[in-house]
Amino acid sequence: MREAAALALGLWGTAYVVYLTAGLANDGSMPGFNYLMYALMAGFGLVPSALIYLTMSTTERMRLAPRLAVIGVCLVGTGLLHALNDSLLFEAFFRVYRPRFAGTPLVRAMAGNFLILVWLHALYAAGVELVRSARATRERDRLLSEARAAAHQAQLAALRFQLNPHFLFNTLNAVSTLVVTQRNAEAETMIGRLCEFLRASLASDPQATTPLAEEMATVEAYLEIESVRFGERLRVEMAWPPQLETAAVPGLVLQPLVENAVKYAVAPARRPVTIRVAAAERDGALALMVEDDGDAGELAADHAGTGVGLENVRKRLTALYGADGVLEAGRVPGGGWRVALRLPLSRTNDARRAA
Repeated sequence: MREAAALALGLWGTAYVVYLTAGLANDGSMPGFNYLMYALMAGFGLVPSALIYLTMSTTERMRLAPRLAVIGVCLVGTGLLHALNDSLLFEAFFRVYRPRFAGTPLVRAMAGNFLILVWLHALYAAGVELVRSARATRERDRLLSEARAAAHQAQLAALRFQLNPHFLFNTLNAVSTLVVTQRNAEAETMIGRLCEFLRASLASDPQATTPLAEEMATVEAYLEIESVRFGERLRVEMAWPPQLETAAVPGLVLQPLVENAVKYAVAPARRPVTIRVAAAERDGALALMVEDDGDAGELAADHAGTGVGLENVRKRLTALYGADGVLEAGRVPGGGWRVALRLPLSRTNDARRAA
């Protein structure tokens, strides 16, 4: 509405200047009544402009051909109305101030004015349509941007919350076994750890970061749950320098990697397997590692990262950091498997302020 009003004021303000310029070019100088007459002519142009705008607004949802027909009829009607107004103004002023120019037949005067004014009205209609199209394009872009942002957040949430259902089943089954065997204290501890792990999994924003210390605590809670199942077959080593405790990492980014190590290295083993989780600063970036000394064997292809867990981590890193988020997986010399992450090093306070 504001753009259409500004367009109408600009059009008829320019028309007033053109009227005056043409009058001065013809007469060299003009009496005062000419300024008033041209002002009334230009000012009246706001009336047909308003009618055109209303017509175009009320026909927005019509199909193209009928809409063009209605707008065309409106342009002819407003052109005739405007031409009639200008012709009557000319005749009235001429009779009072320049009688020798009075007496022009109304139809002829209207015809001349109509041919000029109808094009001005058409120009205004085209301008209104351009403004409307630009506004609609901006609105579509805004909605598309919001939809993409929502889809991006939903994708991150889905990737982060895609917990292995076997883990929950096995954990509950282990709790049941502990209760049946009267190991109630261990069952209670395991349930507490499961609650801590699920709370950390579901509480935070999937697009937000978490301090490395909290991420490590979540991993530790998960591995303590699994240690009840596997006993001495699962050994855990975790290490990171104190200065990296506030380093920003995506929430639960390590859990799928540790889960894969448990699934492919600890579960099939008949000997103790050590899972190492570590963090370090390298060349200004944060390096995270999950490594095991199990036997890759025939599970090497899956362990290499073609499974859902590692693919989800790759997608999350790409979505959050682009080319700066890297995941590499491969055999460890002497046996075992290592997954290494590299992402920009920032602190959680800085990341949250940026968000």
